[in-house]
Amino acid sequence: MTVLVIGGTVANGLHIHVPKQDSASIKLSDLPSQPGQRMVSADVQINPPDLVGPHPDWVTILAWQGKMANHRGLVIDRLQKVGPGHYVSTEPIPVWGDWKTLLRVHDGRTLAAVPIWAPADDAIPVPEIPVLSNGTRPFAFEVSILQRERDPNVPAWLFTAGGIVVLFFTLSVITALTWGAGRINNSESAPNQPGEEAVEHSPPRAA
Repeated sequence: MTVLVIGGTVANGLHIHVPKQDSASIKLSDLPSQPGQRMVSADVQINPPDLVGPHPDWVTILAWQGKMANHRGLVIDRLQKVGPGHYVSTEPIPVWGDWKTLLRVHDGRTLAAVPIWAPADDAIPVPEIPVLSNGTRPFAFEVSILQRERDPNVPAWLFTAGGIVVLFFTLSVITALTWGAGRINNSESAPNQPGEEAVEHSPPRAA
């Protein structure tokens, strides 16, 4: 029963909703930056304003894979709410060079993102996503932005099948561990048979 509950919980957690009919309007304002860099602040309006509840898991701007002196190449800014569906950044956001920057929203089953900036990559290949300085873009499946190198021609059922296989083996391991732990517990807590205790505690005979 425990294994079934775990499997059901995992399956439930994998079910997400992407509001592709909704969008985010983003206005970027330039901040003082080093030569060749562009750091900005962001003003975000989610459309419709009630898409995100009062206590979302996160509304953030994520930037990664870039380079700055004394920086680890990752920026995660949890946005500050200033009105219904209205958020502002709390730290400088990079939108230049190799940085990839996007808005991420997670509220219950809603999990989606809006690209803000990403450079072209001839190795994949994918075109540049121009900086969204002042405009509106629809929400998209988050993975399609985070994993731009993912081949869109791979059938969707293949990823689903792979996930099911991984889940099956995970549950198999949990089942085996549960069964083994149960066997050990039963063997240690089983009462002694009649006569065993007397044999175990009887004094040794004299030679």
